[in-house]
Amino acid sequence: MELYFRGEEFRTAFNKLRGIKSFFPHAPVIGLSGTLTVSQKEAIPKQLGLENFNLIEHTPDRPNIFLRKVKKQQGIDVLDEYEQIVHKLCDDLYEKKADFPVTLLFLPIYYMSEAMVYLQSLFGCSNINESLYSAICSGQDEYVINSTIAELKKENPTIRLVLTTSIAGMGFDPKNVTHVIHACPPRNVSQYLQEIGRAGRSGQTSHATLYYCNRDIGKNLPGINDDIINYCKTDSSCLRNQLLSVFGFKKDKSIIDCKCCSFCAENCICESCVDVTSIENMHF
Repeated sequence: MELYFRGEEFRTAFNKLRGIKSFFPHAPVIGLSGTLTVSQKEAIPKQLGLENFNLIEHTPDRPNIFLRKVKKQQGIDVLDEYEQIVHKLCDDLYEKKADFPVTLLFLPIYYMSEAMVYLQSLFGCSNINESLYSAICSGQDEYVINSTIAELKKENPTIRLVLTTSIAGMGFDPKNVTHVIHACPPRNVSQYLQEIGRAGRSGQTSHATLYYCNRDIGKNLPGINDDIINYCKTDSSCLRNQLLSVFGFKKDKSIIDCKCCSFCAENCICESCVDVTSIENMHF
């Protein structure tokens, strides 16, 4: 029998697994996860009833993904904030067409319909097999979801922009995505790291952009973790190290600042950046 869990449901199920050891005391046990925080690595062995165990881990970092964080300009209401992000993105798609980088845009379900209406106003109604954009969300037509996923596996997909929610999780493995955008933060850093990991799956240079405002990270929001609040609020250090510290890791020293994150890139002193700065400062 195989059981599949996602997100917090998966973590909650661990609480019931300890009892299995009493029925099979000599059976070997292995626990696997793509992203475990420091606190989870301490708690889960206890939840599984493991006493003598070996922890084998590898950094979850994806060095080929450039990290960027942007504080949103708060508008009159929340829809105005999303329009500042989504409309510009849709306009770029309309202008660039097939030259637009394959992009996943994570945004709340309640605004997705507004975004789709705007896209249709630009492109008109189109068949999913010919469209430059798509949407993956709960309740979406199964044919549309399957067609979108199949298209993204192609070397040069027709679909260039996918509006999505956290439903694009396990089993969603696009090969050509080079930009992941969050119109607002997810509820924790683990989820964020998993979702930006949909970019650069073939090793290509990619980008992850997170938009946020104070409204998005209020401590009264259901299920929000301190780790994502701290990531959004902290502006004085490397974004990559901020993310990795939650999992007990640091970034590799070989990563060049201008290819790391928006914070590090501002003060990069690599040869390429110094040359560019020198040219910009030249007076003719």
